[in-house]
Amino acid sequence: MHHQITKYSAPILVGAALVSLPTSTQAQDVRGTTPEAFLEMLEAFSDATQKPRFAVIQGVASAATLPNGTAFASVSGTDRRDGTGGIDGSLAFGVGFGDARKTIGVQIVTSITSADPNDFGDSGSFSVKFSRVLPDALGSGTVGITIDNLSPWGDVVGEKVKTSIAWTSARQFTLANGGRLPVLFNLGVASETDRRDSWTPFAAVGLGVSENLSITVAHNGDYAIIGASARLPWVENLSVSASLLDAFDQRDEQRMTLTVSYAFNDLF
Repeated sequence: MHHQITKYSAPILVGAALVSLPTSTQAQDVRGTTPEAFLEMLEAFSDATQKPRFAVIQGVASAATLPNGTAFASVSGTDRRDGTGGIDGSLAFGVGFGDARKTIGVQIVTSITSADPNDFGDSGSFSVKFSRVLPDALGSGTVGITIDNLSPWGDVVGEKVKTSIAWTSARQFTLANGGRLPVLFNLGVASETDRRDSWTPFAAVGLGVSENLSITVAHNGDYAIIGASARLPWVENLSVSASLLDAFDQRDEQRMTLTVSYAFNDLF
């Protein structure tokens, strides 16, 4: 949802919804329509001609799960790990089940934290997330529970299981030029880990800057994270993200992470 390179390095993709066109009945005749209703119809036509903007959450656990039958694969690299120099990499594979709007959404991710050819696959773990879409003060939001570091192997054996509880909500704001800015709000708490002895709050805001670019500002309870994610329009379902961890060097752990992700739709 953030940091040794794991599933948090890959952005959580959330699409901004298009405002639907007026129905044929609405479009047939505007005579007798109030000025307010007529303006709403014009705004709906304008909204429908705009491409949806791209908004994601990076750096912390979000509440959203992958749609049923959707999977992803990602590869990540960072310029520093555990305070040492050099480059380290990891891989992640995930798949989504269920429908969070109707029942419960489920997401299972396998993280391979040893991507070096000399010891590829020697270390890793699993994670599972459960989500449910619920009404909230902003309209509708998603509540999710993520459990990380399940069944670890290799170097990550002995690390504590981490539980994160998050709430993610999306809003669209109207800009001065008539465009729409999708914003994702994300709040949560994470259980104790090897670094912490209590539950720690975290937060993030994701901005859909354009149809192919999103910016995230987050804090994971230890340090700030600033990230950007881009969809590559010439390759469908491919995205690239970059995150500056410990952005203000609060923990003397500042490092850059680059992630390339590919999504597979409608597998089942």
